[in-house]
Amino acid sequence: MFIQKALSDQLLVYLQLMPKTAAGQPVEVRGYLKSLGQDRYLVQSKNLSYFFDFDQLRYIAHPLS
Repeated sequence: MFIQKALSDQLLVYLQLMPKTAAGQPVEVRGYLKSLGQDRYLVQSKNLSYFFDFDQLRYIAHPLS
């Protein structure tokens, strides 16, 4: 699974995250992925941090540049 490779190799990833509620909008993030255990993750991008559950992950990729 790509998530395990991104975690072990500390790859820069591009994510699209779905909101927990219907009031939110999808968020696109580029950063480094860290596991918090129990299908919970952290992505840090510049000065922002995003905490999310696996079910919020809509898309993950390794950017070309």
